[in-house]
Amino acid sequence: MKDLSLLSEGRDIKDIIIVDNKVESYSVNLENGIPIKSYMGEPDDDHLMLLKKYLLKLKDCDDVRPGIRRDFFEIYKVD
Repeated sequence: MKDLSLLSEGRDIKDIIIVDNKVESYSVNLENGIPIKSYMGEPDDDHLMLLKKYLLKLKDCDDVRPGIRRDFFEIYKVD
């Protein structure tokens, strides 16, 4: 389990993103988490390139959490 409160000194949680293949790993800070498919060596795996595009979209946000909430909470089945 990854708890972002451990990184809070000198950082604002609104600026932190967790990328992980297991939602359980960042369930404490769900609004900061971006799910990614596990990499198993597939030559056609393009998830890192998709992640790069998404991160570039978020880079100028004042707060990453509303975008993550909008784009991923349906996946999590969270209201």
